[in-house]
Amino acid sequence: MAVIRDVMPAFELFQPTSVDDTLGLLAQHGANAWILAGGLDTFDWLKDRSKRTDVVIDLSQVSELRGIKELDGGLEIGALTTLTEVVTHPVVRAKFGLLMEAAELVASPQIRNQGTLGGNVSQDTRCWYYRSGWTCYRAGGNICYADTPTAINREHAILQADRCVAVSPSDTAPALIALDAQLVLRSRSGERLVARPLVKPPAQLRALADAAQRMLRDALDAFAQSDTERARQVLLADDRVDLDQDRVVEMLIRDIGEHPELSPQEVDLILIAENLERVGDHATNIAEDVILAAEARNLKHADKLARSAAR
Repeated sequence: MAVIRDVMPAFELFQPTSVDDTLGLLAQHGANAWILAGGLDTFDWLKDRSKRTDVVIDLSQVSELRGIKELDGGLEIGALTTLTEVVTHPVVRAKFGLLMEAAELVASPQIRNQGTLGGNVSQDTRCWYYRSGWTCYRAGGNICYADTPTAINREHAILQADRCVAVSPSDTAPALIALDAQLVLRSRSGERLVARPLVKPPAQLRALADAAQRMLRDALDAFAQSDTERARQVLLADDRVDLDQDRVVEMLIRDIGEHPELSPQEVDLILIAENLERVGDHATNIAEDVILAAEARNLKHADKLARSAAR
């Protein structure tokens, strides 16, 4: 489907100067209103005419949503704070380097000067099919065009894909989650705090990761050096990794029963454990190839000796 880059469809523009005025406009216009922050995602949608709106509410004059200030050992960052401000703020750089690095990864300096932290977190997915106006699941259809072997889906989900396989394009969201950030949402009925309860990976899972990594490293070394003894050690380690993976999964399943509110994160950890076990399986396959190749060489050498003796 061809992308049409043309004059944006007409809409009514509002530029409130306070959060209360903004909330009033949202209450008045409801679903017909489109929130504009830095505008980088908005202008793509409107210029391509993939989406239309009757009302645009520009937040650029709402100064109370901008800025960074220290609060109770942490930081309070306004949704309209630009990514450049996040990158250059001395406290962010000194204490929250992960967020600084994530914000600095976003596009180009020009875009970071205009783009906001709130916009980066809440921007819509960048799936090519969805952005081009295809009637996929996300657009109200009944198919995911990206979920096929030949589709353009290099940066889409490979774990927990359900119908739509598109992912969040935000660079800063993972950093904020890792830093245990909390999101403050405000409506006319008051403020609401959204905090994602974090599950610390159990020590057993970390040990499983170390063991799987060791297996793969040893298998590759055995392959490079044709070392059958090291390859046999990899095969012995595989049974231990399989057993450890079973124990980790059983423990995480028990945790889901005791703390169902944490089940999405527990499921992620289960998937990690299963993938670590697959790493062990790949290491085992490499080790088996090393041993089979050595046996083939020995048989060939023995056959050669036998033929020489026969002469």
